[in-house]
Amino acid sequence: MKSPVWFLLGLGLMLYTLSTFHSGCAQIGMPTGGPKDSLPPVLVEVTPPDGSTLFNDRTIRFTFNEYLDVKDAFNNVILSPLPGKNPTVTFNRRTMVVRLRDTLKPNTTYSIQFGNAVTDYNEGNILKDFSYVFSTGNTIDSFKLSGNVLLAESGLPDTTLMVYLYSHLHDSAVRKLKPDYITRVRGGGAFHFSNLPQTPFRVYALKDADGGKTYNQVMETFAFSDETVIPSYAPEALALLAYQQEKQAEKPITTTTPKKNQVWKLQNNLSNNRLNLLETLLLDYSRPVILNDTATLLLTDSTDKPVEVQIEIDSTRTRLLANFNKQPGMAYQLILPENLVQDTLGNTLPADTLQFTTFTENDYGIVTLRFNNIPKEKNLVIQFVQNNKVSFSAPVTGNEWKNNLFPPGSYDIRILYDDNANGVWDPGNYELKQQPEKAITLSLKLSVRAGWETDQEINL
Repeated sequence: MKSPVWFLLGLGLMLYTLSTFHSGCAQIGMPTGGPKDSLPPVLVEVTPPDGSTLFNDRTIRFTFNEYLDVKDAFNNVILSPLPGKNPTVTFNRRTMVVRLRDTLKPNTTYSIQFGNAVTDYNEGNILKDFSYVFSTGNTIDSFKLSGNVLLAESGLPDTTLMVYLYSHLHDSAVRKLKPDYITRVRGGGAFHFSNLPQTPFRVYALKDADGGKTYNQVMETFAFSDETVIPSYAPEALALLAYQQEKQAEKPITTTTPKKNQVWKLQNNLSNNRLNLLETLLLDYSRPVILNDTATLLLTDSTDKPVEVQIEIDSTRTRLLANFNKQPGMAYQLILPENLVQDTLGNTLPADTLQFTTFTENDYGIVTLRFNNIPKEKNLVIQFVQNNKVSFSAPVTGNEWKNNLFPPGSYDIRILYDDNANGVWDPGNYELKQQPEKAITLSLKLSVRAGWETDQEINL
């Protein structure tokens, strides 16, 4: 018979074994996967090596540390100086191959910029600022050129712009020839060229509408340098202002020929039968009309007192503008006679009556802006912007600006340097070598509430 001591020892050993077994089993399961990969691919090897001289290969092979993806190589990968035929880019697993398809110039430094093309396969992490440099001569050019491009109308950057360098210095080159060197505009509007020869260049920026890499449409966003620029080891930053000489024309509204007694409509710009004090009363017709100058229009206020009103027809001949001296919070009645307008076939509308009131002063905010460091030699205009459009503007004539009828809302604020003092932004003109007027968008936002006063200090 075994002693109790041995029994207890055996029981303890069995319990220990079972607990160890179960703790081991608890560790068996599916792996958690670990933290998400946030690193881009790492270049392990490139053949020929980066920075090669006396280059005469047609194929460049890049090997990375993980599986990769190459996205939109046609638009992302740029070889400079610009070849007649773009290189082809293929990839398989960890390898990317660039094949050159054009004859290279002798004694020339080339660079390949990959933009956002190279990413890892699983997470899409971008290998940013990845480039490759080689020379067909004995040395690598090492001169630089850098600067900034902003949209002149707003002072904001546009990273869809490209910057072009031309060794052909005549004015027509940007219209007829492709550039020698190209680079992208980065965040904040900055651009940078490296590995350039120390020769004069003309500098342009372009949002290329048709892919031809030439400035051939006046609605393309464009910028140009006033002078030629020579790259150096420590170049002075170049500032470019981009503009559209002409905006994209809207498609004209087509109107069908009216038929006799065909139904047509009259609309207006009233909001819940209320008229904004800052707006003109508009009468919009659904077809072009002819205004009868002999027709009598009657406008009365809440006391039945007649109010003088002037009627104009706009260039489209579909809109009448009723101008009168509006009083805040006043009720009005406008009687439209039957013979006020007619269409081209003589159709008329029945007589109609509009009853409306105007906004009160409490429907608006009071805004006071105080300016510091105003450049006295400049004609400044303050612009209030909503949805990238200027809602209204006013000249800055002193250190304080006040408006007691300011429409409620949230506004961006621009300051326009109005060189010709006409109150609006003017684009540039390349043929006349005229730069666009400059505007800047301030970092602050103006929030206006009805019935409230807003006081804002602006440092220029």
